[in-house]
Amino acid sequence: MYNEFIVWIGVLLGRPFVQRIISEFTNTDNPAAIIMAITPSTPGILITLYLLVKINWNKIIGKRFPWTNTDNSNE
Repeated sequence: MYNEFIVWIGVLLGRPFVQRIISEFTNTDNPAAIIMAITPSTPGILITLYLLVKINWNKIIGKRFPWTNTDNSNE
C-alpha cells in the first residue's frame, strides 16, 4: 500500500510539470525550441543505452549484494 501511495503521488505531481513543458514546446511557431530540446536528449539517450548494454552489472550488483553472485554452473 505504501509503495502504491508513493507512485500515485509521483504521477499526480509529475503530470502537471510534464504537461507544462510539452505545451511550451508544442505551442510555439519557432521550431528552434523543438530542435534545442531534441539535440541534448538524443546523445543522452544513446549514452544511457550504450552504458546499459556495456556495463558489467554482475560486478556492480555483486559489490552491494554479494549473495546474488552464486555459481550455478555445477547444478
